[in-house]
Amino acid sequence: MIFQIWAFLLIFCKCSQIFEVDSVWILDDMNFKQALKLQKNILVEFFAPWCEHSKKLAPEYSKAAFTLKSRNPPVYIAKVDATANPIITEIYGVTGYPTLKLISEEGSINYS
Repeated sequence: MIFQIWAFLLIFCKCSQIFEVDSVWILDDMNFKQALKLQKNILVEFFAPWCEHSKKLAPEYSKAAFTLKSRNPPVYIAKVDATANPIITEIYGVTGYPTLKLISEEGSINYS
């Protein structure tokens, strides 16, 4: 029984953790709400790993994240693999890749 509780806690903690790669937060269906609690506004890229446009955006997006993170106040940039996270992708109505949205607890604004 103790092992089962311990295993559940390990899985829960791992699933809700926010990782950062090249100054970009990596978000998913499990940690998205947690990220919004940490930061009021987050610029989020919804991408597909196979999408050429998403691949071309990646290095520039990382540069922007590095620059904006060091501002006062910092601006946080994140990305969501839309193909692996259908819940959050559907909530924000993402239908093409890459899609950029400024997201807060109050709602979202499409970047065009």
